[in-house]
Amino acid sequence: MRIIGRLLVVSSAAVCMAGAVSTPPIRTQLLSNFPAPPMALEIAESIAAYNQSSFFPFIERLTHEALSEQSDGDTYAQATKWIKEDQLLSASSLSLLRLDMSAHVFAPAVVAQFQLYNETIVPEIQSVRDFDTSCMVWAQYKDKQLCSTGALQQLLDSETFYGTTYIEEARVEPHRLPFDHVYSAKDSDKLVVLYADILAPEFSEFHQYLKQLADAGSIQYILRYGPSNARNEQKPLELVGYGVELALKSTEYKVIDDRDLNHESQPRSAEKFHEQMGSKLFASEVEPTVKGLGEKQLPSLGIQAAQMILAAEDKLNVLKQLAQDLPRYAHLLSEVPVNSTFADEIGSTSSRIRDVFTINGMKLSDDHVNPFYIMDHLRKENAIIDGLQTAGLSQSQALDLLLHLDSKDDKQNEMPLSFDMRERPTEQKSVLWLNDLEKDRRYAGYAADINILQWMKAPGMMQPVRRNIVQAIFALDLSTTESWITIFEDVVGIVEHGMPMQMGLVPLIDYLASDSDSDANQMAKFMLYLRRAFKRRVWQSFMKRTLIGHLRGQSKSKSFVSTVHAAYAEFVKVQQTKDQEQPLQWDEITNTKDKWLSTRWQSMTEFCKRLDLSPQTVPTSGLVFINGVQLQLKDGYQQHLLKEYHTQTWHVANALRNNVIDENSDITEFVYGDRAVSSRSAMVFASDEMPLRMVDLSAEATQEWMDSEIEYLSYPSRNTTDLSSDEAVSIW
Repeated sequence: MRIIGRLLVVSSAAVCMAGAVSTPPIRTQLLSNFPAPPMALEIAESIAAYNQSSFFPFIERLTHEALSEQSDGDTYAQATKWIKEDQLLSASSLSLLRLDMSAHVFAPAVVAQFQLYNETIVPEIQSVRDFDTSCMVWAQYKDKQLCSTGALQQLLDSETFYGTTYIEEARVEPHRLPFDHVYSAKDSDKLVVLYADILAPEFSEFHQYLKQLADAGSIQYILRYGPSNARNEQKPLELVGYGVELALKSTEYKVIDDRDLNHESQPRSAEKFHEQMGSKLFASEVEPTVKGLGEKQLPSLGIQAAQMILAAEDKLNVLKQLAQDLPRYAHLLSEVPVNSTFADEIGSTSSRIRDVFTINGMKLSDDHVNPFYIMDHLRKENAIIDGLQTAGLSQSQALDLLLHLDSKDDKQNEMPLSFDMRERPTEQKSVLWLNDLEKDRRYAGYAADINILQWMKAPGMMQPVRRNIVQAIFALDLSTTESWITIFEDVVGIVEHGMPMQMGLVPLIDYLASDSDSDANQMAKFMLYLRRAFKRRVWQSFMKRTLIGHLRGQSKSKSFVSTVHAAYAEFVKVQQTKDQEQPLQWDEITNTKDKWLSTRWQSMTEFCKRLDLSPQTVPTSGLVFINGVQLQLKDGYQQHLLKEYHTQTWHVANALRNNVIDENSDITEFVYGDRAVSSRSAMVFASDEMPLRMVDLSAEATQEWMDSEIEYLSYPSRNTTDLSSDEAVSIW
């Protein structure tokens, strides 16, 4: 469902010249382009999010009370009173419900049901039968609209008595949807969906009737919201929790003489300042005033604000006031005398720390710090705490368990496992590097000083440093078109865009059968030769043309390797090597008759063997190692790659701040050093494609998986190769 907001900006226009009275603040309001749903339905959806079993008891409360004529405020007050009286939610869940209602979190869920009703359900039934639009409470059974309990009862009785003999086959069938509210009762294959304005008088009778049928096991009862005719006169929904940017553009630039602002008197003493301002700084009667600040007053404004917050009794309230209306108080804050000791403390620590937002010890990324994600996360945390309380823990004990810093399952603060991607003496030149930040001319304008990593940048920004600090090594099966698409779209694309990452490539090979002529081995050898014999633009152009030709279907009956083989045969007829020599033929390359190629092939075999890089042990899509940290190349991996880039550069910057390394240190040694694992095994390393399995060790479960699932706990009989014929083997 698309929610389109309209921005209404209400402001008082005033022409302001230098020295004139300041203009009133601009106030904004976001309104939806759809009517606000009934408050009672928003509350019902919120209740269901915390406790699905409390949804229908709350709905039944609504059927016995007249809320349709009440204001939203009265409805909210009455509903929260019922929740307390009937104990529909825990105290913590009720607090979170209030937070949800302040931002109308579940309004879109209600509107989505209205949209489903108007754009899907009604047109579907109208396409096969007559539809009564005046019926505001009705049940759908198969493809029929039933506006009374009597009509539904008659239809169900006919099916019971006659079966399907005299019943016309339904052309539209209702289905359960993820957001449906299903009345829990006995299972039935007869699905009845009630579409209703739950505040309508007819709803109570229909609801009670369907409950009886569901309790008897005659039907499966689902309740969905139907729009009310009264909604046509409702106002739009006021949207809360969204950021608003007001961009003012003008072709006329006004110049204000602010030279005198830089020569203001010195800030007053702290005692005098607090005497005069006191609690009036944030008093509501203070008129909103925005005054100009001098250039010299701006740098210390943040420190002055921090001092004011720390000195206040209600620190959180002062922080909120400043964050919401800083321009109003900026000229007052500029008069706060700066504490030099405090300023030095801020300056010395700000460069060594990162902003971290945590909830019960779980860190949230910058992308997730918004009201709606935070409220969703709070609901999940609340559910965990409620579950622990159900198990017998008190609320404080449950919270202590979540915050336990020594928990072995808490991996947030651990460095991810990394592998040593440095080449050993017997593995020289196994990684095919596509760029070198320290030598390539395209990076000539980048800063040579690694210390600029310590300078704070906007979130997501990369510091252009001319050092190979972050290495991204892609492990790909070059015999597949998908791998070459990744190379040209992602790997080469990153290089051409000038991102400060050293990009490398390791072809996957059958290292256990390095002499075989498998497709992966042939293409790996071919890649080694292409890079040595031809200039980069020449071999990349050749592979791009070959890839495009293959994807266009010119060689549908051939494998990609066969297509490359045929294209290379034509290519060498007209192309010489960069040394003006005759290129090797395909068979000469794949049989490694060239001494240089044979040496390189042996090195690559050793490298891939140590890191277990073969088509059999790596996912089809491939892997990428960011300073040794393994990521699978699945949809959206680019975001994880960039996130890991920032993690790696932050650790380097932190080491610089703490004098662990300096500009003359070997960054590669620091990155891998003692932290990286020297070898890799796909059978041992837990990953998304090969996750750890949790095994139930109860007696019954143990016997079950020993008998059936884990074959290496037994061995076949001497007289058969059938693994199902087991003889006992000790697990120890």
